[in-house]
Amino acid sequence: TSRQQQADVFVKLVRHTTDGKSLNVCHGIARSSWMFGAGGHTADAIQPWRFELEPTSCVFAAGELPRG
Repeated sequence: TSRQQQADVFVKLVRHTTDGKSLNVCHGIARSSWMFGAGGHTADAIQPWRFELEPTSCVFAAGELPRG
């Protein structure tokens, strides 16, 4: 939630390797005015945000973890 009438969301998919490295795989960003139009975002309310990340392809090795 956000207490503001306008909000931005930045999401990234990160690959965590078995040797402790964190590698960015892809990311996406959205602004509430893009997603909900003028006045569509309600402050202090839980709302689903659905948007696409950058196109990507990644093979995770055994033991590696994707994190968002």
